[in-house]
Amino acid sequence: MLYVFDDEDRVLLMERAQEPNLDLWSPCGGKLKTEIGESPYACACREALEELGMAVSPSDLHLTGIVSESGYAGQAHWLMFLFEVRRAESTSGASSEGRFAFLPTLPACAASYPSHRR
Repeated sequence: MLYVFDDEDRVLLMERAQEPNLDLWSPCGGKLKTEIGESPYACACREALEELGMAVSPSDLHLTGIVSESGYAGQAHWLMFLFEVRRAESTSGASSEGRFAFLPTLPACAASYPSHRR
C-alpha cells in the first residue's frame, strides 16, 4: 500500500469503484506478482503507475510497516507492505479502479475508510 503525501500533509486516497472496498477510500496498492518474483518495492512502483499514473522509483519509497491479515472473505493470508511517498506529483484524478484525491489525514475523514485500514 502506498501512502502518498502532498506539501499540506494530505494523503492521496482512492474511492474504490470495485469490491471489496466499493465506495470506500483507501490507499493505492495491489498484489505482488509472485509468479515472476516481483519484490514489494517493484510492486509498489508498478501499482503507483497503474492506479495513479505516477512514476515512482524504489528510492522514492520508505517502508513504514508490514501488516499480516486474513485475505478478503477469509480466502488467503496476506502480508501488506506499507510504503510512504513524500514526493507527490499531479495525477489524472481517476482510473478504472476509482477516483482519487488528496484528503486530510486521519481521523478527519475516517468514517469513509475500510475498517481494516483506519
